[in-house]
Amino acid sequence: MKSNTVFNFSLLFLLSLILVYLLNMVDYKYNAENGVIIKYIGENNYSKVTTNEISDKINQYLINIESSDQDINTQLLEDLILEDKYIKKAEVYLDLEGVVNIHIFLSEPYVRLLRRNNIYYIDSDWVILPINSSVERNLLVLSGDLNKKNVNNLIDKIYSDKFLNNLIGGIHYEKETGYILSTKLCDLGIQVGKESNLDFDKINMIKKFYRFFINELDCLSCKEINIQYDNQIICIK
Repeated sequence: MKSNTVFNFSLLFLLSLILVYLLNMVDYKYNAENGVIIKYIGENNYSKVTTNEISDKINQYLINIESSDQDINTQLLEDLILEDKYIKKAEVYLDLEGVVNIHIFLSEPYVRLLRRNNIYYIDSDWVILPINSSVERNLLVLSGDLNKKNVNNLIDKIYSDKFLNNLIGGIHYEKETGYILSTKLCDLGIQVGKESNLDFDKINMIKKFYRFFINELDCLSCKEINIQYDNQIICIK
């Protein structure tokens, strides 16, 4: 039984090598009549101008290839596409019919980062992206001495909670006080402490205070609230 398994595995491995060899012998030629298939991976509502520019670059490159009777250089075309800062990755390949298939993985603005009075768009990997007027998403503003690994958990928690996403406008971090959330409610600050995790109890405290604030207080009542401690909210004027 064991020898049969070894034989079957060896046969499968040999067939795989033969298939790879045969594929390498195939002459992949670009056929302009068959066109180009471009697939964008990720949201591109914010980046319509960018995707149009990518298409123009690709078409211009292929026109030059056709006129000079050269074979398409997929690596060169990938590098050309990656010149756009909103592109995270590009995969280009020719199929047997000579169609150029292009998969473009788009970077998405994740938050806005405030540094030295300048605003930068960054993606979830903290790569700085060009400012784009097409961005419609309501992005958080980050400031202070933030730790990428820790603050990403807090950002995801806010974005995934409808109430918090509508209420919180920014995250600031200071070594002495920890994380402070800035709200769209009278620019009220919320001190959550040095831990970046917003658990159920803290979120529930924020919701209860919000309802109380709306009904009983005004914008001059508190400058910040502190929810670091269990079952109590401290108003800081």
